[in-house]
Amino acid sequence: MTDADGNFSINLINGKNRSSRAMPYYCLELRQNYQKNSNNNNINFSYFYIMSAIALYFNVNLYSRERNLNLLVSLNNTYKLYYSYKVIVANLYKNIKVIEYFNKYSLLSSKHLDFLD
Repeated sequence: MTDADGNFSINLINGKNRSSRAMPYYCLELRQNYQKNSNNNNINFSYFYIMSAIALYFNVNLYSRERNLNLLVSLNNTYKLYYSYKVIVANLYKNIKVIEYFNKYSLLSSKHLDFLD
């Protein structure tokens, strides 16, 4: 799942009263629902339960996000609402659990190299 929809990032924070610092974090974002066409019946499934389990495993909150995507950049802009669930692990101690998890269950894409960095 992380190979497709997750990322490892670093935020650089310039403090006013203290020196700059780097904050590494792990993020996984998935749309809220997916549709499966089975025997000409559209079935909606929700990612809520699996994303809740992931958030619980890393002991973080599960966020629900809504945003407008601009599909056509023109005079008559077309927008589509996009709903997603998001898990963010940014706490240093919780990132240790992320490291332990991905050391045990390796990523299969080039994100493995990002993880190693």
